[in-house]
Amino acid sequence: MTELLRPGHNGFLVDDVPSAVAAIPRLASVLRADCRADAEQRFSAQRMAEQYAALYQRILDLATTDRAEISP
Repeated sequence: MTELLRPGHNGFLVDDVPSAVAAIPRLASVLRADCRADAEQRFSAQRMAEQYAALYQRILDLATTDRAEISP
């Protein structure tokens, strides 16, 4: 979940139920507006599309490199 949560900024990562219960009082320190701004910045449709396109390009580049190494 570290790719989604930034502890103390937009939530908390916990290991078990007692840790989750202990984190409840700290929720007041997490601002809803900050959570929304973070989500909009990191997970907007534009950003996700750009990241997918970059990933697909890396895959294509690897496939092209692998084929070039195999060719006689």
